[in-house]
Amino acid sequence: MKKLSIKLRVTLWYTVFVAVLSAIFITVLIISSNKMTDSILRMRLTNAVELASKSVNYDAKGIKISPDFGKRKGVNVVIYDTDNNVCFSKKNSLLIDATSVEFKDKRLQKIENNDTEYYVYDYLITFKRHDNLWARGIIPVSSQHIASASMIKLTLIIFPFIALFSALGGYFITKRAFAPVSKITSAANEISGGMDLSKRIAIDSNSSTNDEISVLAETFDKMFERLQKSFDNERQFTADASHELRTPTAVIISQCEYLLSQEDNEEKRTSLEVILRQSKKMSKLISELLMLARTDNNKQAIHFEKINLSETVQLVIEEMSIVANRKNIKMNEDIQNDIFIRADQTLIMRMLINLLSNAVQYGKQDGLVEISLQRVNGKVQGKISDNGIGIAPEYLDKIWDRFFQVDPSRSNTNGSSGLGLSMVKWIIEKHNGTIIAESSVDKGTIFTFFLPEAT
Repeated sequence: MKKLSIKLRVTLWYTVFVAVLSAIFITVLIISSNKMTDSILRMRLTNAVELASKSVNYDAKGIKISPDFGKRKGVNVVIYDTDNNVCFSKKNSLLIDATSVEFKDKRLQKIENNDTEYYVYDYLITFKRHDNLWARGIIPVSSQHIASASMIKLTLIIFPFIALFSALGGYFITKRAFAPVSKITSAANEISGGMDLSKRIAIDSNSSTNDEISVLAETFDKMFERLQKSFDNERQFTADASHELRTPTAVIISQCEYLLSQEDNEEKRTSLEVILRQSKKMSKLISELLMLARTDNNKQAIHFEKINLSETVQLVIEEMSIVANRKNIKMNEDIQNDIFIRADQTLIMRMLINLLSNAVQYGKQDGLVEISLQRVNGKVQGKISDNGIGIAPEYLDKIWDRFFQVDPSRSNTNGSSGLGLSMVKWIIEKHNGTIIAESSVDKGTIFTFFLPEAT
């Protein structure tokens, strides 16, 4: 039940409620109908007998029966004398022999004959100068059962349609009632999926309704408005700070490089080298922050073109091999030739540099980095693995977060800002690809990415 949507659950409960209510109503109706049918049956019998008794008289020849005798269909009326002998009955009207039942004036009795129940009603016809007569009426109770059976049969036929129409009607009503909720969900998904906080839910701006759903939508819109202001301020600050810091950082770097080119004492040279190294780290961070600010504001231009990914990977490997040689790290490559993709070559190179930089930085001295690029099931599969320090399982899902570092103390030595992998993921996703990471502590890490191949 918990896995069903609210609409289906409400519809189900509504259908069950209507079905139970209908069943109770029909049961009460059948019971009432039975009682009413029984009452009508009794009244019909007594009326028929009393009416027939008025059609009986005496004349000079004996008992005289008027033509109106026994006109009530379904009721058998027979005239008896006081010795229980039949004096008059219509042809084929005597269904059973009821003379064994005691005659009781104006009393309704129930008898059973051949497994069939009958109602019997007696009426004493008195005369001043002649012997009295009995008018006895008999009617089968089965006629009541026939009516009940017909009612039950009709109910069994109609009840499934009641349940079906209740379910359809309930679902239609619930769907209309929850339509604004679906709109809220769709709008919220669109806002969160596209990270466009400027959009609003706004169920119906012309509507004057103030129901719970409208209040909920208005609350969401206010929340999105506050979030948008907060994110806009943060993005603007990042962009402005990054832009303003670029110039002084560039000046520091250029001045350090100039002073290092001049002859001076060793202590001063060491200090300048530290300043230069930290300035370059700051410059790299500023560059990355500026790029992130542009991507967040959708201002980062992406120029798609058909590029030879195999050659691009080779170029990056050649560039990174210089860094790898400092740690005596061997780079093995298994690259299939002429693999083409549609991509922004600058962004792809940045993605590859970031992955290879990680492999070298966190690789062991005298270690190994393996790079492969293959066509797999209609897609391009790239894999970069190392045998370095690895990543603990609890951190594996967090490595894509901005500024996250497994060991922050290492950032001071390797120049890492914690933005590299978040940019890698962003670049891969912008090219309609996916990337996964696998790692074991002290055994190494494997990054595998998939990109669509250009046709």
